Amino acid sequence: MKRRQPETVLEYCVAAGGVRKGLRVARFLVLWATAQAQAEHGLSAAEYAEFWLEPEATVYRQQAEFRELFGSDASPALVAEFLLSRRVRRVPDLGHVPLAALASVIGATLPPSATGGPRPAPEALPLAADGAPEGAPAPDGAPAALRPA
Repeated sequence: MKRRQPETVLEYCVAAGGVRKGLRVARFLVLWATAQAQAEHGLSAAEYAEFWLEPEATVYRQQAEFRELFGSDASPALVAEFLLSRRVRRVPDLGHVPLAALASVIGATLPPSATGGPRPAPEALPLAADGAPEGAPAPDGAPAALRPA
């Protein structure tokens, strides 16, 4: 089944990073926009950390995940400014923000894996003699190593 192209920022986050990472990045974007709205200027990572009482190391980890999805040149402050112009206040609101509008604002070229393009194939699992993946339990619950030959 062919995947459809993500059309909104929330769909893009999930398509690019998976459900967990995608929602973490979406939450990070909304929290950054909220802090930036209160500060009334673009924030640095240190200001964001101070606003939310987060350790700076956590903020830098969150920024790294953001940049994995949006590219190393993307700025959370620029994205937050765009989201504030669209009156985004909650993560579900990202489901109504067109991805194309954000991409044109930040000037990002989105990676093909995030836009439904070809993804790298997962590594094949080594198979046991009976064709099941190694380490998988047998139908009777015994590990593959303990199965009768």
